[in-house]
Amino acid sequence: MLQTPPVIPNYETPVLEPFLDPEATDPFRQRFNTSYYQFFDLLLKSVLSVSSAPVIGTSKAGAITLDGSNGIVTTEPLATAAGGAYTLVLLNGQIESSSNLLVTVSNGSNTGGAALLTDVALFDGAAHIRIENIGASAFNGSLQVNFLIR
Repeated sequence: MLQTPPVIPNYETPVLEPFLDPEATDPFRQRFNTSYYQFFDLLLKSVLSVSSAPVIGTSKAGAITLDGSNGIVTTEPLATAAGGAYTLVLLNGQIESSSNLLVTVSNGSNTGGAALLTDVALFDGAAHIRIENIGASAFNGSLQVNFLIR
């Protein structure tokens, strides 16, 4: 079966496309496959809209407490430099260390840099969400973090 654009990516679509040269100083060579990420973000937003109403809040000093199975966090305005990282601590009583936590990150008011979700560490009652700025300029506004706990 031939597929023509737009083709919805499947779960095997890589998010990063590595350049497999062992001598390379930048193994990804600024190649970031955004089609899968955008699809996942859209999918999560559609799941959030049909499930129970999401809890919404704004973080302060990199932390927020939200109790609900899904939600939308707007970060405080960020100025994370290119190559830097921002960590959001999400406190939620429904999170367990064995939970499945789906997380997406997109721009809120930010127009600088490029946000990449790099790590989510789960603990009982909390999640540490690490977002790196892989862009050439600093963040200059807020990011939006969507989450779904299962």
